[in-house]
Amino acid sequence: MRQACNYIDYLVDDKRVTHTFILQIKSVIIDYFSTLFTSSYQTGLNDVLNCIIPLVINDINDALCMPYSKLEVKNTLKRMHPHKAPCQNGQNSFFFQNF
Repeated sequence: MRQACNYIDYLVDDKRVTHTFILQIKSVIIDYFSTLFTSSYQTGLNDVLNCIIPLVINDINDALCMPYSKLEVKNTLKRMHPHKAPCQNGQNSFFFQNF
């Protein structure tokens, strides 16, 4: 049985230029998503932010921003289920609880 292979032969950029080389295609993709998630019109942002009611008061925010202690980390690790989903480095909490 033949497997399908996804491949991009070419991309056309916003200036209607066709790109066929892999480095050019990567550049078109990066430019597209950089433009997509970048705002060029930011006036009025303060008006929007002023309409938001903060839910965390300054006292609570100060407590949340304090450095955590070794004891807090140890207690938190003890409360975690040892065989649930691993973290970014691939280790689950069992590893950290025992080593």
